Amino acid sequence: MNNKRLGNSFENNLALILASEGYWVSLFPSKAHTGSQPADMIAVRDDVAILIDAKTLNRKNGLFPISRIEENQIFAARKFKECGNSWYNFAILWNDTIYMIPFETIDFNEKSIDMKEQIPFLRRYKERVERINENLCR
Repeated sequence: MNNKRLGNSFENNLALILASEGYWVSLFPSKAHTGSQPADMIAVRDDVAILIDAKTLNRKNGLFPISRIEENQIFAARKFKECGNSWYNFAILWNDTIYMIPFETIDFNEKSIDMKEQIPFLRRYKERVERINENLCR
């Protein structure tokens, strides 16, 4: 599976996981003719909106390059917060585990985020997606 397809699959599956947890989720489709969008989805539950950009990491060392966070995403995160919202997260899939990295915790003076030092949001990602898909097909 190529990187784009892998990323799109993760975005869709993350939306399903969040919806199964009671979030209202809306995906922002990318539009090649306008450049990249500042986030992949918004998830809302209990009057809290979370703007999320989903990224996959295939490096075995678990180092997520901060350079993969685009300038428009940094601008959007800051503007989202200025408008009174709290949460802009990068959902990173690494080693069958999802990590939610809040924007405000990222040190842009560093080169990477060490996923081994992060707290997992959801382990056994593939297993969870399979269970959701089984229930959707019934």
